[in-house]
Amino acid sequence: LHCQFKPIKKTLTGDSFHGVTKKKLYSSSLSDGNFSISGELSLKQLAHSETDYIPAFVRKCVEFIETEGIKVEGLYRVPGNQSQVVLIEQKFAVDANMSMYALDLPVSAVTTALKNFFANLSEPLISAELYQPLIEERRPDVRLKLLRHVLQRLPLENRAVLSYVVNHLRHVAEHVHVTSMDHRNLAKCWWPTLVRPHFENFESMAMMSQPLEELVQVLLDNPSILE
Repeated sequence: LHCQFKPIKKTLTGDSFHGVTKKKLYSSSLSDGNFSISGELSLKQLAHSETDYIPAFVRKCVEFIETEGIKVEGLYRVPGNQSQVVLIEQKFAVDANMSMYALDLPVSAVTTALKNFFANLSEPLISAELYQPLIEERRPDVRLKLLRHVLQRLPLENRAVLSYVVNHLRHVAEHVHVTSMDHRNLAKCWWPTLVRPHFENFESMAMMSQPLEELVQVLLDNPSILE
């Protein structure tokens, strides 16, 4: 089973993203009307509140996927239609309370929109300086201990959102008999989005891809390390 994904690249130009500002696109509070910012957004800026770190856009996508997509074969493996993905983003920019159901779009468009959200954050959920030691360590027991230590160094909002995503993906995997997406297949589809590595050449990509995929699978297999 191969996950179809395009190499992650920056799709943001200045403050705009598909014709709307990034703040307006993903913010959970759109009442102030002040959407013009510079640079890309962090999870801290996009948190729903000071006590709820899960951005509204992420929660809305996950809730729709778990309701409508949990019985879709190949969930997250097949990318959505780009024009449909843009429609979701633009509708949310106009109204953060919009209904995914009202758009009447396939689940694949929502799964891709969710992954796009993480692809366009200012920093990946797990930064390179944190995951690099994990790539170099090949002993499973030592790697697990090291991973726990690394996760404790993440900002609170990163840990909260990562835990939310991991729990969601584990829920998807519980229906593997329908979705055909177990932890390994989900890790294959999600590692480029969660860690967003920068490969200098094809050789480094060949060397790092498998360890990074394994890293995400370890997270899915051991969710308690995020507690």
